[in-house]
Amino acid sequence: MFGKSKIAIISIFTVVLIIFLSTFLLIKDTYIYTSLTKETIWELSFNVNKKYNSKTLGDSRVARWNVAIDLIKDHPIVGYGIGNEKDVLEIGYRKEGMLISATNRYDAHNLFLGYALEAGFISMAILIFYIFNSLFFFFRLKSALNFLFFFAIFGICLVEDYLNNNAAIIFLAYFGNLFLFQTFLSIAKIKDELS
Repeated sequence: MFGKSKIAIISIFTVVLIIFLSTFLLIKDTYIYTSLTKETIWELSFNVNKKYNSKTLGDSRVARWNVAIDLIKDHPIVGYGIGNEKDVLEIGYRKEGMLISATNRYDAHNLFLGYALEAGFISMAILIFYIFNSLFFFFRLKSALNFLFFFAIFGICLVEDYLNNNAAIIFLAYFGNLFLFQTFLSIAKIKDELS
């Protein structure tokens, strides 16, 4: 006989499966579905001056990442200077025939590559240390919400220059520190209760 916990797990799994399938059936002929499937696959393969949908030409993120990596190889330690990412990439895009990216002055669409371009591997290493140290800290403390917050930030940074605008910096600084101090207060409270 199944225990109550096994029945609960099977019930939750069934409900989640039904929600997932219902959502899929509702959005399969919409822009959202196309954006999440076909355009994502297009972005994650090497495409230069090709259509990513029926109307628009573009250069994929992988193609832009390759240009950024090639540029980083020329100035790996100190980069090209803070605020110069788009200028340097525009030149690189033009060299590679990526006129759409050059004309639109696209950034690297990867925060880690963007930091390496602007300030070299040292700044990229500091950013990686901050994010992974926070992930490790919250994972070790089994703080799921805080861990997921930093995991989401990490995921966004892989595909966007997320922290290159003030709103994102303030968001991360505010909530990242809020979660950190909240965790420290919880630890201190537990230590006081134990002593």
